[in-house]
Amino acid sequence: MTNYAGEATDLPASVFNNIFNKIEHHEISVPIAKVYNGLENVGAAQRSLESGRYSGKIVVAL
Repeated sequence: MTNYAGEATDLPASVFNNIFNKIEHHEISVPIAKVYNGLENVGAAQRSLESGRYSGKIVVAL
C-alpha cells in the first residue's frame, strides 16, 4: 500500500501526474487484482498484499 505526495527527487509529482493522466485517458492500464471498500478493510487488504496470491494492485476505496 502506498501514498505519494511528490517528495521523491527521482519521481517528481509532474511525472506521477502524467501517469495518472494516461490512465484516465486509457493510454495505459493498471491491473487491479482486488478492491476493498472502506477503511475497516485495510487489514484484509494488507493481508492480501502480503499473501502474494494476487497479480495486480490491491485497492482500498474510501
